[in-house]
Amino acid sequence: MCIRDSILTAGEVPNLYSKDEMATIRDKIRRRAKEAGRDKSEDDIWDFFMTRAQSNLHVVFCMSKTGDNLRNLTRMYPGLVNNTTTIWFMGWPEEALKEVAYKFIAPLKFEEELRTSISLFLSLIHISEPTRLLSISYAVFCLKKKNKTFLFIFASQS
Repeated sequence: MCIRDSILTAGEVPNLYSKDEMATIRDKIRRRAKEAGRDKSEDDIWDFFMTRAQSNLHVVFCMSKTGDNLRNLTRMYPGLVNNTTTIWFMGWPEEALKEVAYKFIAPLKFEEELRTSISLFLSLIHISEPTRLLSISYAVFCLKKKNKTFLFIFASQS
């Protein structure tokens, strides 16, 4: 977690690169640093690299808001609170889940009744009690052979 906190608070991980690696990175980015007017010194070129890396780095950290875990981590690592945007995801209504599933499988060549049934099934997976308790994930695979479409749904517990 210390590496994550360093990324969140300082935007870099200390001692991540050896001196040889830093020299190679500087050589590769020197032309771009010169075009930006940031090539006055080796430190200036490195700062240019780090600024570009920080502006292009996006970190997604996902965890449950229930229990003591979130509270304890935010106390130990203030970068989680001070340097991030928290987005709370709440449950979706069943109708919205059906609509998303329906649009996801729309390109597949199914009869309308089968497409509706599949989208209902996929929405029920998300709102069913075993999914909440066991965190069941699923994958939908479609196999087309000789003008017939076969749908395979795999569920796994994690």
